[in-house]
Amino acid sequence: PGTMKRTLALLLLALPAAARADDRTRAAVDAALGQPALSPAAPQPDAASEEAGRALFFDRSLSPGRDRSCASCHDPARAWAGGAREAGGREVPSLLGAGRRGPFFWDGREDTLENAILSELRDPRAMGLDDRVLAARLDSFPLPLGAGSRAERAAGALAAFLRAKAAGGASPFHRARLEPSALSPAAARGLAVFTGKGKFASCHVGPALSDGSFYRVGLTDADPLDRGREAIVAVRSMRGGFRTPPLLGAGRTAPYMHDGRLKTLREVV
Repeated sequence: PGTMKRTLALLLLALPAAARADDRTRAAVDAALGQPALSPAAPQPDAASEEAGRALFFDRSLSPGRDRSCASCHDPARAWAGGAREAGGREVPSLLGAGRRGPFFWDGREDTLENAILSELRDPRAMGLDDRVLAARLDSFPLPLGAGSRAERAAGALAAFLRAKAAGGASPFHRARLEPSALSPAAARGLAVFTGKGKFASCHVGPALSDGSFYRVGLTDADPLDRGREAIVAVRSMRGGFRTPPLLGAGRTAPYMHDGRLKTLREVV
């Protein structure tokens, strides 16, 4: 009986401390997730659109030489990234959680996922198909009926597929909001730094852990010919400014930064 009483007393003494730790974890999570989704409201994808988008995503005929698909650079097994480089030298960004964020590309040149996809299909640095060739390549695809050209409906189907399959699920932050013990002690300490003195949550917030804004972060040896956000908005202070990268799946999206200069998360931090 005496041993049982002492054990019960110790448990009761520990409960307030555990509750305070849980409260601190939830407060830290709230600081990181405290922003709403940035992407404009989008229609809920239907099964037919998702299936058409899946077929398009893995089809190599959407490239000029029929030798690569969307998945060649955006590998689902690597958090929808893959370490590829764009022709201009920028790192190909992950598509994980793309349906919950915007604007798109490192310079934010497109506001919607559909427009970003159309841009990639047409851009010579990516798929590089003109509208005539693109329409011919899409002839064999059973695209969903609707308004717009075949290219626009293909972009809509690809967007539906990505919203459904590359959603990203719940990050450890999301899970920890409901159950603080979902984070290991080391991860909980990291979260405290992330939302506290490290100030990472000043920019990496919201469902995709990105505020969608653009910053110059002092990469003095970056390519001087890559003007970043300035090329889109013609604002001198945005020269060399790039979008805050989302951190969903960051452990699988190396290398990092807009030009892929950093190979590990330790280097980034």
